[in-house]
Amino acid sequence: MCLRQRGGSLTKNADDLDLASDTLNIQDELSSNLRYVQDSINVAPAAEGMKIRYDSETNTLIFDDVPDDIRFEVAYRARVLGKAMSLIQTR
Repeated sequence: MCLRQRGGSLTKNADDLDLASDTLNIQDELSSNLRYVQDSINVAPAAEGMKIRYDSETNTLIFDDVPDDIRFEVAYRARVLGKAMSLIQTR
C-alpha cells in the first residue's frame, strides 16, 4: 500500500473572508488517484464546532463551520491508487 501525506492551510492568512458570517464551509476534492484514509486527519489548532466529513462519492473532504478569522493547519493521509512509479506513455 502506498500512502501519501497531504496538508495545507485553511484561512491561510487568518483573514475574515466572509464579512457576513463568522464561519466558512470549505471543500477539498482529492485527485482521482487518491483516496482519503479514514480517521487520519489532524487539524491544529482544534476548533470547537468545526465539522469534518468525507464524501466518498465525490472524493471530497468537507469542512463545515470553520471559524473565519483563524489560521488552521490540516494534515491527512491518502492512499495512492494504481502502480507506484509506473511510466505513462502518450503519443
